[in-house]
Amino acid sequence: MMLKMYRNAANVNTVVSAVVLVMAAFVWADNPIVQTLYTADPAPLVHDGVCYVYTSHDEDVLVDNFFTMNDWRCYSTTDMVNWTDLGSPLSYTDFSWASGDAWAGQCIYRNGKFYFYVPMKMRFGGKAIGVAVATDPAGPFIDALGHPLVGDDGSWGDIDPTVFIDDDGQAYLYWGNPYLHYVKLNEDMISYSGGVVDVPLTTESFGVRSNDDRDTQYEEGPWLYKRNDLYYMLFAAGPIPEHIAYSTAPSATGPWTFRGVIMASQATSAFTNHPGVCDYKGNSYFFYHNQALPGGGGYHRSVCVEQFTYNADGTIPTINMTTAGAPQIDTLNPYVRTEAETINWASGVKTEVCSEGGMNVTSISNGDWIRIRGVNFLTGANSFKASVASAGSGGNIELRLDGTNGTLIGTCPVPNTGGAQTWATAACAVTGASGVHDLYLRFTGSGEDLFNLDWWQFQTDSITFATVNINGDNRLQTIDGFGFSSAWSGALSSAKNNALYNTLGMSLLRIRIDPNRYWNEETANAAAAHAYGVQVLGSPWTPPAYMKDNNNVVHGSLLPEYFDDYADYLSQAANSIDLDFVSLQNECDWDPDYEGCVWTPDQLRTFCRDYAQNIGRPVVMPESLRFNDSYSDPTLNDSLAASHVSVIAGHFYGGGNYVHQNAINKGKRVWQTEHYIDDTQTNMANCIKIAKEINDAMNNRFNAYFWWWVPDYDSSVNLVNTNGTIYKNGYTIGQFAKWIRPGKQRIATTYNPASGVYVTAYRNEGVVIVAVNTSDLLAVQQCFLENLSGVTQFTAYRTSSSENMANVGTFNVSGGSFQSQLPAQSVTTFVQSGGNDMPIPSGLIADDTQNGQINLIWTGLTDAASYNVKRSTTSGGPYTILAADAPTAAFSDSTVIPGQTYYYVVSANTDEGESLDSNEATAISLHAHLKFNETSGTTAADAAGNGWHGTLVNGPTWGNGRFSNAVYLDGSNDRVTLPTGVVNGLTDFTISTWVYLNAASQWSRVFDFGTDTTNYMFLTPQANSGFVRFAIRTPSVSEQVINGTAALPTEQWTHVAVTLGGGTGVLYVNGSEVGPNRAMTLTPTSLGATNNNLIGYSQWNDPHLNGRVDEFRIYPAALSGSQVKTLYASQIPTARPSTPTTPVAIAISSSRIDLTWDAVPDATNYNVKRSTLDGGPYTLAASVGGAHYSDTGLSEKSTYYYVISAVNSMGESMDSTQTEAITPAIPPAAPSGLTATAGDVVVTLNWNANSDADLVGYNVYRSTTSGGGYTLQNGDILIDPEFADDDVIPYTTYYYVVVAVDEDTLESDYSNEVSAAPIDSDLIPLSGADFESGFGEWVNIIGGDSHDWTRYSGGTTTPNTGPSGGANGSTWYVYLETSPGGANTAGNTAILESPVIAGFGRVLTFYYHMHGTGTGTLAVDVYDGAWHDGVWSLSGEQHTSSGQPYTQAFVDLTGFSGPLRVRFRAVAAGDPRGDMAIDEIAVLGELLYGDMNGDNRVDEDDLWEFVGYWLEDDCALDLNGNCLINLYEFAEFAENWLDGSFQ
Repeated sequence: MMLKMYRNAANVNTVVSAVVLVMAAFVWADNPIVQTLYTADPAPLVHDGVCYVYTSHDEDVLVDNFFTMNDWRCYSTTDMVNWTDLGSPLSYTDFSWASGDAWAGQCIYRNGKFYFYVPMKMRFGGKAIGVAVATDPAGPFIDALGHPLVGDDGSWGDIDPTVFIDDDGQAYLYWGNPYLHYVKLNEDMISYSGGVVDVPLTTESFGVRSNDDRDTQYEEGPWLYKRNDLYYMLFAAGPIPEHIAYSTAPSATGPWTFRGVIMASQATSAFTNHPGVCDYKGNSYFFYHNQALPGGGGYHRSVCVEQFTYNADGTIPTINMTTAGAPQIDTLNPYVRTEAETINWASGVKTEVCSEGGMNVTSISNGDWIRIRGVNFLTGANSFKASVASAGSGGNIELRLDGTNGTLIGTCPVPNTGGAQTWATAACAVTGASGVHDLYLRFTGSGEDLFNLDWWQFQTDSITFATVNINGDNRLQTIDGFGFSSAWSGALSSAKNNALYNTLGMSLLRIRIDPNRYWNEETANAAAAHAYGVQVLGSPWTPPAYMKDNNNVVHGSLLPEYFDDYADYLSQAANSIDLDFVSLQNECDWDPDYEGCVWTPDQLRTFCRDYAQNIGRPVVMPESLRFNDSYSDPTLNDSLAASHVSVIAGHFYGGGNYVHQNAINKGKRVWQTEHYIDDTQTNMANCIKIAKEINDAMNNRFNAYFWWWVPDYDSSVNLVNTNGTIYKNGYTIGQFAKWIRPGKQRIATTYNPASGVYVTAYRNEGVVIVAVNTSDLLAVQQCFLENLSGVTQFTAYRTSSSENMANVGTFNVSGGSFQSQLPAQSVTTFVQSGGNDMPIPSGLIADDTQNGQINLIWTGLTDAASYNVKRSTTSGGPYTILAADAPTAAFSDSTVIPGQTYYYVVSANTDEGESLDSNEATAISLHAHLKFNETSGTTAADAAGNGWHGTLVNGPTWGNGRFSNAVYLDGSNDRVTLPTGVVNGLTDFTISTWVYLNAASQWSRVFDFGTDTTNYMFLTPQANSGFVRFAIRTPSVSEQVINGTAALPTEQWTHVAVTLGGGTGVLYVNGSEVGPNRAMTLTPTSLGATNNNLIGYSQWNDPHLNGRVDEFRIYPAALSGSQVKTLYASQIPTARPSTPTTPVAIAISSSRIDLTWDAVPDATNYNVKRSTLDGGPYTLAASVGGAHYSDTGLSEKSTYYYVISAVNSMGESMDSTQTEAITPAIPPAAPSGLTATAGDVVVTLNWNANSDADLVGYNVYRSTTSGGGYTLQNGDILIDPEFADDDVIPYTTYYYVVVAVDEDTLESDYSNEVSAAPIDSDLIPLSGADFESGFGEWVNIIGGDSHDWTRYSGGTTTPNTGPSGGANGSTWYVYLETSPGGANTAGNTAILESPVIAGFGRVLTFYYHMHGTGTGTLAVDVYDGAWHDGVWSLSGEQHTSSGQPYTQAFVDLTGFSGPLRVRFRAVAAGDPRGDMAIDEIAVLGELLYGDMNGDNRVDEDDLWEFVGYWLEDDCALDLNGNCLINLYEFAEFAENWLDGSFQ
């Protein structure tokens, strides 16, 4: 630079001290190259492919209206248009001997170091040149000598050094004004050899000067370099204002020849100038300074650059100052991290030192911008991220192309990060960015100093965007805390305790109860935990060995006889160690090779029911390995056992992280008490699995989560070292434990708003949000807060691969939402740090009653003393107070003017003062309102007065309701219908009702409105998913659904509502949102004028509603979540329920009594109390939802007394009158092993003897039908386990059971059933055929049928029908062939007929086979003078395969007299698979003795027949097989005949 000796030069500009860099006139300029501050005296340096320029720095604020310069600056570029501010590498303060004036210097590289030669004012006066050294071009530089290198003689002209290293290695340093000196530098570059050489300033060397007192043009600012074999000396030339001239020489020391002017003084010239030249990437560049920036002048200068080309003779052409500057020689890559201070042009901003290193852009105000020239987006960017910091309100970064108002490709919101140097990553999506463009970062926001910007980067990868809805009114489980186990970890050190409890915030400790009572270490751990306010759970791995069936602490089970002792042992441990909770057993379902004890679910139930209450601490169970519900459900389902348990717990080894609904329904807390993930001390990829597991558990309604253990020797899972060093897994769990304190309540969130992102939220003395990003992408999270209007700010803490519970800034809530960034593989906890967490009245609803009154209801506050009701005729107010100190959360405004629209808000008065106002509500007229308060008739009136009356169809009844009466539906065919078009014209709507389900039926309906099964909207208590569901569809638009999280419960009143508005549908159960759908396009209007508008009935063939419906409302608007909650809350009881009446107890068995009573309106459940003494005292047997209960597990022959009370949210009713029942004695056990053996007209039964002590005997029961219709067979009670039944008809199948009888004459249950068919050995074959050698006497009749029976062997000709052969292994059989050509037409018949059969006591037996899907009918007909058809018949397939054995049949013929004929009639069904076969036919019976001719009488004909036999044969056989060969027998026969014995 120039130090003009004329201090008061008239042409020196006066510069204002404060400059606002408004660059509107320079939008397309590239010169000056720096706009964020004033720079001068450029000194370029090319190193490692980068062009650096070092400048002096004109401060904005001048001292004494003169050069005010305190440091040097450094900038770099690779394209000559976009310059990166590298900050200040050096200041005069870095030199102990200097006192100011950091003027023009130059930097050069040699031997791995950078040497910066700079002039300064010395402390004792005058100027001198020092040298500073660095290893990086951006510094920092340090004084190499501690004193000046040259110029310590007090001269004011030792300024403007230039340095050059010649090809031979000799370095030269030139400087001076008004003289020109040089020295030869040594190789160390910080010393020189020889003296200072004074360069002769002749006109031949440096030109002729005019209008001044100097001879030559040389003024100051020399710049020495060599090109080819020529040495160039450029310099600032006089007179004032300066121009740039140059001389050349054949060597670095001259002689110099003046060559002329390079850059004349121009319009934007300052009164000084300073040259610098370099070659870069094949081009030559000329650097200079001017005063072109706004506010510029002689003391506020700006560096510029021009590209030029040497003349052919090596001379330099004339160069003019331009605003265009040098052309861009390369495009900028936006896909690498680019410093925000890389600028082509900027408006309004400045730079400063960044806490992260380097520089950042600052002083950003609304409307400021930065341009980056020639950005090459290639095929396109998808996202943008930037490092930002804000101590204020934040703002936005608009990403625009080719102008400040150019194409907007993205907007990146910047939050308050908690400080101007507290850095966070902001991100946004990008669209429309491809090819080469100038990029503009345009900043918007409210006010000044919006935020700072460190770096930015575009990405081709997508960013995950997560929209999270958080409902502060939808409160879920209460959190008990987060903890770990100290089992086998010894006594924890104080440093470890402090890290675990204080730093990480652990609030629960799980200790091991040693079976040998070595409790000292755990007692110490428990005491230390209690000192931090931590609760302690004790878990036994095993009972003491002597209590187990193997007398060993490893394996085995607890002996039942030690249950009582074990409870006492646990009580002693609880008292000795000072436990807050006691577990019954660690991993009861696991049998490891270390301490353990196996329990069955029933053993756990028994212990909990009979002994757990003796432990004296809240009981935790079952701590199963995989959190197996089968180990806890038996206990939970036993009301007495469940009453002794506080916490249902389990581990996550192999499963269990799901909603344990039964435990929740029974009012139990749910804890995960042990799990770990390996390799998590430093591995964030595994730690993020921990974070997701915990967040999953919280979302699954767990109340607590415990990590496994913390011994130092387990380097895989230990959280904290003995010295207090915390590992990554500890910090991960600390993200939950530190800020989600016991007593916090989880509130409803969008849990999985984007792929890989999982969010839970909590409230109660401050809101906490935990967001886990498991993905590899940055996630931008937008949180919308509902019913949390008092919350204004969050502070965020993060654990990631590079952060450990680090404070990452604050986020202000604006418009009910805030945005934040979730880095990949991170867990971020947002802790409320601003605003009033004081609740606000919510859910205000204004119902226009249409009779001059508007009724207001809202959800009140528990700590509100009263409410202020305010009204306005303008939305948003101002409001006037209608009522101050209203006592309840309801108000009726009767001061309304018809036709006027009113807007209402309410506030609460509490001890802390008046709350903020509630939501604003304007009057809504109900569209339809069925109160169902009628007591008779078939009409349910529309209380809204719009004529949408309901009609009761097929017999619904009236009865007790949720309020007054309700409509009762029995699930058969009854329903309530509404008129056609009841929902037509509704776009936004709410349907709200109360439902009491007697039983759950999938797909039953609360309502179903539509025209058919393609056009409908319905609400089902339970869809096939198992959840409550709302659905709507039209013929052209597929079904749009809202799913809840569970089915509607049975045997209790439940409020259910569905809202639809603005494309968002929401389902509510008992005032809480259970399911949203934010992409709804259908509305009731889409359905048209529906004519099937059904309550409790489906348009489909679905089950119908079995239960009650009350208070059915349709609103023509979508109520908000808080309004639905108000609607629910306003209809819940305000007083205790009335006392139940008509209790009835009936003993069902020796261990069960069933109770019923009249249901009570407003009762949510009932307490059943039991006593064994008349009049009590009573103990709670169960708490149930319905007006009935089965009391089980009772003792026999005992009297039990019961009373019932009703319960709701306001309290418990008085007890009912007492009812009682006596359990009967326990009957004996059913006999076992019953067998039946068929004999000759007898069936013999045998069974195993019973061992019942009070047994007196047995009774035998018989039936001719399997499974029932038994009659007693024995007279007296049988003593022995056997019985012979001789009261039988041969060939009849009988079925038997046996019961045991005790001394109370109680019979047991039936034994197993057996069957047998007795025979009669006196019966002989009267006729028969086995078809082995033909048909015998049996014939196919001729006429009267259409087909013959076919005699056959092997399988029939048609596959899949008929037998595979004869009966009982025989070869031949007969069958009806039904294939084509056979009896293939329905009704085709074949008849096989017997000969005449004499005798009596007859029975027909045969074997049949009927296999084939087209089998017809097989019948037996009997002729005794007339045909009796179908005495026996069977139709259809009876056998499933051809190889299945034949079945034997018996037909009793004793009812027919005289000679008989029998025929088999087969009737085809018209199917080829209908072959029917019979085999081994026999008619058994007795001949009448003497009936020789078979006419069933003995007469003269028989006598002569007999005589003939006797005369003709030596031996005539009678049909009993006796030989009649002698006269005696003949005489006996004759005598019997003569005296009529045969008649």
